[in-house]
Amino acid sequence: MNAGILNGITVLSIPFIPPSSNQIYVNKRGGGGRFLSTPAEQYKTTVKAYLGEHYMMEISNLNPEAIYSVTFNFLLSKNKILNKGFGKKKNGAKTKYKKIDASNRIKLLEDCLKDVTGIDDSQFFSVTAQKWFAKEPRVVIYLEEMNQSEIDADLFAKSMLQNLGQDS
Repeated sequence: MNAGILNGITVLSIPFIPPSSNQIYVNKRGGGGRFLSTPAEQYKTTVKAYLGEHYMMEISNLNPEAIYSVTFNFLLSKNKILNKGFGKKKNGAKTKYKKIDASNRIKLLEDCLKDVTGIDDSQFFSVTAQKWFAKEPRVVIYLEEMNQSEIDADLFAKSMLQNLGQDS
């Protein structure tokens, strides 16, 4: 899928799957904090360069002061998601699905987006992660600007009640 801007939503397609957050940090010996692992640093460098090369026009249209709804779609081959041995009687896999946590792959992508767009992940008020089968592994990110009223729980509740015909 080519990316760009679709109905006001910025779409970025990255042909690299990030490492799990379980593998992106290394603790300093003797305490003193954590730092990015070598694979995480390499991924971050590669993705930032890729986004800068392919999506500068789309990125320049993003408002760095706004709040956003972000959807991370992880497109993975079936053999990365499904356990082949599931259902086999002898030495078969215990579950149908491999332990590929989509939510564990978001943090490094958020950091890459911050470095490239200037939008901090604290401005992501709605975050969704999804996994899909695909022949071509990649991450497709949808960034949609939100307005303040969309995150006001009281306004949301009132709107829901009005839609149900139960004005308060």
